[in-house]
Amino acid sequence: MYGVQGFDRQHVFNAFFVYDIPFYKSQKGLIGHVLGGWSIASVITVGSGAPNYCGTNSNGQSYGAADAANFFDNEQCHPTGNVIPNGQPTYVDTATSSFPCNPPACIFQTSAQQLASYNSVRPGILGIDTKDSGVGINYGHGYWNIDGKLQRNFKFTERVSANFEVVFTNLFNHVVFQDPAWDVTSLTNWGSVGGQANAPRAMQLGARIIF
Repeated sequence: MYGVQGFDRQHVFNAFFVYDIPFYKSQKGLIGHVLGGWSIASVITVGSGAPNYCGTNSNGQSYGAADAANFFDNEQCHPTGNVIPNGQPTYVDTATSSFPCNPPACIFQTSAQQLASYNSVRPGILGIDTKDSGVGINYGHGYWNIDGKLQRNFKFTERVSANFEVVFTNLFNHVVFQDPAWDVTSLTNWGSVGGQANAPRAMQLGARIIF
């Protein structure tokens, strides 16, 4: 198991900001009450893919594990070529033959590509391979997400105010796919994408009175 860890992401970027719109902040007059008191906030996250596991039949016994099922050892595929893609560059939708695809209808563009990728790895061989490949021999899908909040403050009197807010998670409803399945026990499912990894867009409304 000499290799990268499961949490190894080569690039991670997180940003957070809050902007109180300065115009008509005092909310004086009719225009001030209509246009003043607004603020926006957002959380932005971007990152590259995490190591992607490639399972084998033996799951560890080749390297001396007594019982891989009970001791939770695992054995990575050993690459013999450079055909397994990082992320999702070669998939099409089985229904529309278009990219990007919609899980679970994600497959290689051709069966020949799938077979070539499948044949580019093999299980470990005791006495020939001196180590395993760690948690992953390639990297899965990258991700990006933007959450946001729009808030309006209302001033009624010097001591009484209220605010109303709308909070969006996954503001642009951007889909992040699950990582492809790399398992040498199944050529049929080799490289398939099982579904959406992140949650769809959600919206929450909130209001409160301050006195």
